[in-house]
Amino acid sequence: MNSLEMNNIEEIKTLNPYQQEAVLDESPACLVNANVGSGKTTVLIEKVRHLHEKKQVSYEKMAVLTFTNKAADEIAEPCGELSKSPKIQHFFKFCLTTSDYILTTWI
Repeated sequence: MNSLEMNNIEEIKTLNPYQQEAVLDESPACLVNANVGSGKTTVLIEKVRHLHEKKQVSYEKMAVLTFTNKAADEIAEPCGELSKSPKIQHFFKFCLTTSDYILTTWI
């Protein structure tokens, strides 16, 4: 086990049970919906690490969408080579670069 994997295990242990469940869930899609300051960005960072390091999912197969540029930047920094991928983006920027039309709704 390399040091990155050890760091991931240690980070997951610091998460609360709901955050751990989100990180370890094996569904192909993950929506993190929680209050401000509750650790959504941390969950996404650990989810990316877990998928890449434990499940051998290549970064090219991941798309990480956030609703703020700040969160996108925070996720890109610790994810190493994933930060070079255009797949960590603000939601609307991603839509504009991949679609001619954007259709959405908010609850």
